[in-house]
Amino acid sequence: MMFFIFLFGSFALAGPDQDTTKLKPAERKNVALYRKKVTFSEPSYSNLYLRTEEEQATTSDDKQLSVTVLPQPSVKQQLDKHIQNNALIKEVMGYRIMLYSGTSSETATKTRMDFIEMFPNQMLLNNYLRPNYQIKVGNFRTKLEADAFLNSIRNRFPYAFLVPEKVKVR
Repeated sequence: MMFFIFLFGSFALAGPDQDTTKLKPAERKNVALYRKKVTFSEPSYSNLYLRTEEEQATTSDDKQLSVTVLPQPSVKQQLDKHIQNNALIKEVMGYRIMLYSGTSSETATKTRMDFIEMFPNQMLLNNYLRPNYQIKVGNFRTKLEADAFLNSIRNRFPYAFLVPEKVKVR
């Protein structure tokens, strides 16, 4: 009984003026003031340079208009900066093939020699992470390249598998 009176009393204190659904439209707050204002405008083509065929110093009998879009100097500077930054990149995420991973140094050496005998020009990595020896091959940028090479050596190295790893850029 006491709880009901308290609950009823709290609604009575709030009063009808707190409920905005019962207010007259003039008394309600203008919600449009809180909405983001979005404007649309036509695109500007002021940064494009247009040349006619005559300005390009080409001769033609029919007077057709050809348009050549030349980038602004700032675009060329950004492209040059992007090329310079990419030249600094030495490693990217790619794939290698793990030929052997185990604790036996004799098996690791045998696997290494077998692979060098088959592919003398292919890059080979020999890692020792205590207590495991790892023999990895390749610098493949895509999984497709790595998978194609893995399928070609599958009959000689049946337990070889792909490893995602940072590889050197050629």
